[in-house]
Amino acid sequence: MDIELAVETSLKPLTLGEKALGKSLLSSQRVHGSSDEKGTVWLRAPKLVLAEALKTARDLGSQKKISLKFVHIFCDTLIIQEGDKINGDSINSPGYVTDGTFTIQIYARKLIAPVAGDKPSLRVDMTSTCVLVLWVPDAPSSFELDISVKSQPGATRMKVKIDPLKFGVSYVCSPTGEMSVTQRDPPKTALAYVNYLELINDDGTLQDQGYATDELPRLLQMQILVAQVHAETDRQFAIDLLNYVIIASGSAVSYQLHYQAVGLRNNLALGRDIGQASSVNVYASKQVLKARLTAALAFENAYRDYLSDSGTKKQQVSAGLDLLAKSNDALETYKFIIGIRQREYEMALHSNDVAKANFEKNNNDLASKIKAFEAGVEKYKKDQQKEATKSILKGVFSVVLAVGATIATAGAAAPSIVAAGAGVVSSVEKAATLIQKLKAVYEKLKAIFDKIKPVIEKLGEIVETSKKMIEMINKLKQDGSNVDSAKTLRPGKDSAEVSDVGIAEWERFNITVLDMQDFLREYEIEGKREYFMSLKTLVISGECYIKTQANLVQKGDDLAILSFQTNMEDKNQQRLAAMNYKSVTDEKILDLLKRAMFDRILALRTFVYQDFQTYSTAYNYHSLSKGSLLRLSPVKPVVDYLEDAAVIQGAVVAYGSRVLVQSRTFRFAGLCGYATKEDLAAAFTQNGSVEYMIDPQDAQWRGFSRIRMSSARCYLDGVSLPTGQALKIQLKTSGRFFDRDCLQEKSSNLLVPVRSFVGDARTLLFEYNPTSKNIITDGLWGQERDYTKHTPMTSWNISIIGYPGINNDASAVQVDFSDFSGITLEFTCDVVWTGY
Repeated sequence: MDIELAVETSLKPLTLGEKALGKSLLSSQRVHGSSDEKGTVWLRAPKLVLAEALKTARDLGSQKKISLKFVHIFCDTLIIQEGDKINGDSINSPGYVTDGTFTIQIYARKLIAPVAGDKPSLRVDMTSTCVLVLWVPDAPSSFELDISVKSQPGATRMKVKIDPLKFGVSYVCSPTGEMSVTQRDPPKTALAYVNYLELINDDGTLQDQGYATDELPRLLQMQILVAQVHAETDRQFAIDLLNYVIIASGSAVSYQLHYQAVGLRNNLALGRDIGQASSVNVYASKQVLKARLTAALAFENAYRDYLSDSGTKKQQVSAGLDLLAKSNDALETYKFIIGIRQREYEMALHSNDVAKANFEKNNNDLASKIKAFEAGVEKYKKDQQKEATKSILKGVFSVVLAVGATIATAGAAAPSIVAAGAGVVSSVEKAATLIQKLKAVYEKLKAIFDKIKPVIEKLGEIVETSKKMIEMINKLKQDGSNVDSAKTLRPGKDSAEVSDVGIAEWERFNITVLDMQDFLREYEIEGKREYFMSLKTLVISGECYIKTQANLVQKGDDLAILSFQTNMEDKNQQRLAAMNYKSVTDEKILDLLKRAMFDRILALRTFVYQDFQTYSTAYNYHSLSKGSLLRLSPVKPVVDYLEDAAVIQGAVVAYGSRVLVQSRTFRFAGLCGYATKEDLAAAFTQNGSVEYMIDPQDAQWRGFSRIRMSSARCYLDGVSLPTGQALKIQLKTSGRFFDRDCLQEKSSNLLVPVRSFVGDARTLLFEYNPTSKNIITDGLWGQERDYTKHTPMTSWNISIIGYPGINNDASAVQVDFSDFSGITLEFTCDVVWTGY
């Protein structure tokens, strides 16, 4: 996407006053120096043409009647035209060059330049002492320079190449004509004033130095803003912008920009459709959101009035104080979101650990089932037909195992794939049809494995990056130290939507395995049923594990972004208050104050954006829909969100009017996977709790979708307690659960009509008398409509409160398991009948 078009789209939602200020902050032309000293020019814009930029610098020097020693060009995209040349004349007008020395530094994410051939992409004349620094980490492979130096006749062709772990390259010609080329780390001096409010003293006065040195931070902030706005419409473009920011800010002085960009990029690389279930009241969304928008809207209106510059200086100071107070009120209103994001991150971390353990257990179980199935194949045929079939099946099994091992280890321990014999088809005519089908399945599985492996490896890298980022942020909060993160958080070259690609390939894996099951339906082979049952479990847990990884990253990144914004606004509070009084007499301070408040407006809108994103994902879970209900943007004015609140509420009402929801009770009885009731009883005695996984593929769910739990009860069948005592059972869910989709239920090309979600874990108490069966404390969810209902299809941790006793505690619950026969879980749920 063209950066100028992207910027225009980004500023479009702003009000007129904000748009004018925003445009003034996107571009800048500054010159510093006097006739008795060398001058410096800074040029910044989203897109620049090199020849025009050099002419502008030359004109600025001429106006000041100074010799320019430094020219700094900052842009997202730089256009170099055929025949362009950098030399002393292109920088300084004749008569103003004192010794011919000059330095040009170019910061650009993207270079558009002629392809080098007979002619170079750019000519650089270094016959006088010169320094050229290109801060362009992704320079085109066809970008070449013709460099002329004093000590050599003609020009030397040099290919611009920047090392993967560096940010730029410098070309330096010494006074004797010697050329040196140096790979450069991300700049520190150019990022010294990432927070430009640090240029304000505590008393509100402006420091003399450095006011014009925030060009690179402003460029990077512009790129972050544009990336946020285009996150949904052009995800790859947004990732490209953020990659540049991450590399450019990979030093201690710019960790704030760095982590903000890392967080956004991780989210984009993963994709947003990871099945979140936010715990909010979707039925009261309009009232809740509107109430929180009130303070934000008051700040926004006050800011609009402040930009009008109306009234006397005294009135303007008063308006500034009112603006600061309202901004504090608005930001304080939304600080609660940080607490929510912190809790969600902790739950996501736990859910990911549980999902990984379950997937590894499923994968190990599948390995044993494959051995049993292979033995069945061995026994099934004893002639040449058997040998041919067996060879193909072994190839299929090896790919299934490789896929599972790849996901479980993030690609670190993927086994090799057994090759299927090419000549086996022709060896047995009778088995030709079956073998051809199985060989086709093998080829499909192998192709899917080849795609899944790099995706899962990249997902594992992103997860570790997110964890490191949260650790860094916590350290910064504790001791305020800067963390040099240039090496640990450098972006890769992957494309967008890593988890989306992984899940898509996983679904193809499901469908292909279903084909294999159909092919073998007519063959009675020992171990076949157990193998496919285990494989179906792997199907569900595999997708769930991918999604919990993606959710962990997203929650961590959301937490990081909001934490940095609130920390910075709290830190700037004293300076802003002092600046307001000094702005009466100092236009520069007034300019900085307007910029600071503009940043506060954008920070607040990011909070509002996160708030609405929570309700949007909650609606998607509520209705089992996909995609975005709203067109969200972190720069959209607060007043526009009032309409969005009504849209969410209207969608909730509309869904309720077209879907018939009924109540149904489901009962599950079993031994929680233990071989005998004695083993289950021993688990209670030894561990104090057991895990009961409610299978989303159980036959009881058939025909029902959108299954949402209203109550849960748990009975330990056959246990007894001393007369009159009640049994207190704690029921705790994991943070991952499943639902059945009515659309997938009717689809014939899916292995299982199950969707996985991640959300908060829930805990409740169920208390009853085992003798009389009287319920004392029912497992009802209180205030049903004030939270998001989960489904019962999850892993339940069942524990007896007060049992077993410690050190023969006389107060411990004495449970008699003599007649214990198993556990019964009973769920009352809202369901949608699919019609068959």
